[in-house]
Amino acid sequence: MSRLIVFLIISWIIALNQLSGQTFQRGFNYEEGSITLKNRTILHGEVANIKHGFRGKILTRIRIKLPGKCFTKNYHPRKILGFSMGNRQFVSWRVKRNNNLFREIYTIHAGKQYQIFELHKEGHLSIYLKYFIDEDLHIRSVPFFLKKDEILLVRATQGIFGLKQNMLSDYFADCPPLIKLIRERKITTPEEVAIFYNNYIDEQLHSK
Repeated sequence: MSRLIVFLIISWIIALNQLSGQTFQRGFNYEEGSITLKNRTILHGEVANIKHGFRGKILTRIRIKLPGKCFTKNYHPRKILGFSMGNRQFVSWRVKRNNNLFREIYTIHAGKQYQIFELHKEGHLSIYLKYFIDEDLHIRSVPFFLKKDEILLVRATQGIFGLKQNMLSDYFADCPPLIKLIRERKITTPEEVAIFYNNYIDEQLHSK
């Protein structure tokens, strides 16, 4: 076999490997960020939690490419406290879900299952997002409320039906004006709920 043919074959193999590697890397949503381990060690690099493709996939292990390293590292949620991707912040909590099908509530720092939640809005009332794959194989998110210094994550909405009025009426018993606005449909989104509740609590604290 001539040297030219050998050279062309080797060049073709190298080009194919590079193309395959680029395609593979494009499948993950890498962003500059960090992972915080259970011992509070912080690893900085490029972080990914989703693999894109014909069927989107939420990764069961968070990936990180460390600077100067050839291989990625993968961390199960039970091994980390959380991670960041750009300006986005995620937490890893050990959670236990209640048994009521119509009242989706998680108790954090309980049970054996670990879940990843994204911090969407922070305050006296914070909003966290839980991601899932829907029936059409699209990646979606569900908003949950969490009051400061409490351990119950309460689902905010029920799909196309909007805010879960009955459950939120119990949850916001400490804010009667908010319950009224929710029932009258003058407040219809989790973000509006959080803004009103946080302002209300601020006013209550400042009036003391």
